[in-house]
Amino acid sequence: MKCILAALDVAPSARDVLAAARDLALATGARLVLFRAPDVAVSELDTSVDERRLDERMRAELMRGLEALRDSMPKQLACSLVVGQGRRATAICEAASDAKADVIVVGAHGDGSQHGELGAVTSDVLEQAKCDVLVIKRRRT
Repeated sequence: MKCILAALDVAPSARDVLAAARDLALATGARLVLFRAPDVAVSELDTSVDERRLDERMRAELMRGLEALRDSMPKQLACSLVVGQGRRATAICEAASDAKADVIVVGAHGDGSQHGELGAVTSDVLEQAKCDVLVIKRRRT
């Protein structure tokens, strides 16, 4: 295994996704790609703000968050950062393909509705990914 993509978001399970990806990367010597995309496309927002400026601000904020996560990683871990755009599942799969990832680590966010326990984004990643996908279930408390 040479590359692992951790698809992160703001859900509580993101910590578990990050920990699983980090541990797998350390165990295999793989490079870790930390990935985030906006939770909503700028074009979906009802706003009078210039979409391009808003998108740039959102992407910059996501990158700062990824940088903080990277700084918390063990120093021996090769880690790169990607902020995607567009539909999240598609952006995750495109980033994995671009990085030549062997596996995508993603969280299960389902609420038991149409997409079951996985959630819509995770279900779509499982359908679209050209590599293996490791789904981390959210912990029940």
